[in-house]
Amino acid sequence: RFIVGVVIFYLGFYINRSSDSILKSLRERKSFLDQLESAELEDTEDVYVDSRGREYRIPYGGLYKYVSSPNYFGETLIWVGWAIASWSLAGVSFVIFTAGNLWPRARENHKWYKEHFSNYPKERKNVIPFVY
Repeated sequence: RFIVGVVIFYLGFYINRSSDSILKSLRERKSFLDQLESAELEDTEDVYVDSRGREYRIPYGGLYKYVSSPNYFGETLIWVGWAIASWSLAGVSFVIFTAGNLWPRARENHKWYKEHFSNYPKERKNVIPFVY
């Protein structure tokens, strides 16, 4: 049980870090263009500029293929792994609090993307691949 928990923990850590790296790269135009090329996109209508001039882009790569907030999925997996490894009520509490905090935010992020990008991938879920 401990080993399974540790493996899930590190899987979640990897997902969280790689997803955050993709988000960070969106702030850099050069990385964004590289990302567009690697995703083999036909158009570049995935840039939204708000009234303050801030640019927002659709993230691609990693678990962004399946969900709008894979970083939140990774964070949840971290705590699921910790709960399994520690086999404690505190561990389960962290999973519940993390999901209760991050999943509504993931739902709102998903909604925002769909409202601001007409070409947002329709197959993406909120936070859990293929499920929610």
